[in-house]
Amino acid sequence: VWLGNLGWGIAVATVNVVAIAATVVLLAEIRPALLIVAVLVALPVVISTATQTRARRAETEIALLLSQERALHEIVTATAGHKETRLYGATAELDRMAAIRWRQAHRIRLRARLVAAGWVTLGWAVFAAALCFGTVLISQLIDRGEAESGDFVLAVALAVGLRGQISTSLTEFNATSEGWTAALAMSRVRMRTAAGAGAGEPGPKATTVTNGVDLRDVFFRYAGAESDVLREVTQRIPAGTVVAV
Repeated sequence: VWLGNLGWGIAVATVNVVAIAATVVLLAEIRPALLIVAVLVALPVVISTATQTRARRAETEIALLLSQERALHEIVTATAGHKETRLYGATAELDRMAAIRWRQAHRIRLRARLVAAGWVTLGWAVFAAALCFGTVLISQLIDRGEAESGDFVLAVALAVGLRGQISTSLTEFNATSEGWTAALAMSRVRMRTAAGAGAGEPGPKATTVTNGVDLRDVFFRYAGAESDVLREVTQRIPAGTVVAV
């Protein structure tokens, strides 16, 4: 399936590249200086795509931190581990570690959003500057009789269309690249799984206890406790039996 999607992505990217090239040629036919507009129009799209990539990486880091924060809270609140954490005095430390990760996650998210907003604003400012430059240039050509009003409309339409073409091309490229990376990772996992399933001989079997276990004067005290929970325990546990204390 992913091979088919990869082929489709390559085909769409090729069509988009041809369309972008045709648009650039048309802008140059109106006036070679309009190639500057093409560059300025493309720059915001590239900035936006790079910003989205950084935002996805930040969200991955945030998800990891929040997962660690939840795991630490579960250690404190879980019935099975609550007694041990209180006994060892680790509850406050675990809460502190969880709070640190929560603050780190929200700090990263806030910083990523502010940076993204700044770059997007810069991108739209560059796009507006490109349109203003093209508008002024075409207006001067019309005043000197070197261009017609139709050239002005065509230049604006080509500049706006060029932005959409570049945006579509970068989106398709990113989707194809991510699909290719995911497919390679899945292939590696499958190969390792297959190799692990058929490699080596089974390990030795666990030794079976046949004579039982003898306990003599056994003591046990939890860390931080003031008294023993087991004292002078002497007991023979026959093989094959289960004993609960």
